[in-house]
Amino acid sequence: MRRDSGEAERAMSTHHLDALRDWVAQQVGLSAPELEFIAGDASPRQYYRVRCHTGQLGVFSCIVMVSPPSENNEAFLHVGRRLAAAGIQTPAVLAQAEAQGWFLLEDFGDVQLLSALNAENVSFYYRQAFQVLAKQVRLPIDDAGIPLYNASRLNAELSLFTEWFLLRLLKVTVSEKTTARFGALSECLIGSALEQPQVW
Repeated sequence: MRRDSGEAERAMSTHHLDALRDWVAQQVGLSAPELEFIAGDASPRQYYRVRCHTGQLGVFSCIVMVSPPSENNEAFLHVGRRLAAAGIQTPAVLAQAEAQGWFLLEDFGDVQLLSALNAENVSFYYRQAFQVLAKQVRLPIDDAGIPLYNASRLNAELSLFTEWFLLRLLKVTVSEKTTARFGALSECLIGSALEQPQVW
């Protein structure tokens, strides 16, 4: 999903957006790069696509990630390095200003696997996907660089369903009865998760 430039302006203050543009311009060799605001994830991070017509970085398109310090950017970089070292393709970090939380990442494009599948290639692509997953789960978790999931962390993740989805997005009033039922379901899911091996 793409968003228009007006949404990009609203996502960041003018001051910060201008500073970000100046930094991107220095990295890609453009005097006035256009930042296309693209769909983000369930975090404070923001993502933009920039067309690098000069090819200064060896690419003609890249992703600008704006990630505040609260998102533990060092862990993001560490995980990317570990996956890449294991032969798992991850977006390369082309440039970074870690103090500001600005990163230029390799652009993997907009094509989703589902849209590329057909009767002739589905087995090939799924075989590739399972091979990548097999590589990932064999990595030692003691070098993951991120906390392991325990009951407390799993409960915090599950609570986002009511806090973000029901209350903020759907604006649904959650009754005590619904809260109690979801709490019981969460306990069941957490117990099941903790019985399974912890992997990447």
